[in-house]
Amino acid sequence: MDRPKLLGICSTVSVLLCLFMTVVSLFFLQDLTEDSRLQRENLQLLVQEFESFAKDQNTSTNTDGSISTSTGAAGTTAESESTSFCIKAVNGKIGIYTADGYLVRLLDLDVATLPQRERQALEKGISMNSWQELLALLQDYGA
Repeated sequence: MDRPKLLGICSTVSVLLCLFMTVVSLFFLQDLTEDSRLQRENLQLLVQEFESFAKDQNTSTNTDGSISTSTGAAGTTAESESTSFCIKAVNGKIGIYTADGYLVRLLDLDVATLPQRERQALEKGISMNSWQELLALLQDYGA
């Protein structure tokens, strides 16, 4: 076989291999994009759920239909007491706990995908004073 034909065959094989790898990469990226979209939708649902949870915890309806915010004995609002949360790693997932230690929700966010520093913090537990802080942190984890 002469040299120009051999170079032509090698070039064709190289181009086909590159094309194949490009197609495989595009399918992989499409799957990642879909997973990311699903996680974003799940986090949006979680945000709505916690907003409603925080409203339920912070307000009560009086008999006349008006809404009032309850206050504690020390004059602090119940918002600061009832909206403190702690998140911890639970069986490789993220668990959201109230300040009293009750599990509110177990998220389908895999702790193993987070950086080592975040995993260590989740093993100890991360406390937050408001649901806004909680949601911001969860959005960071889901991004």
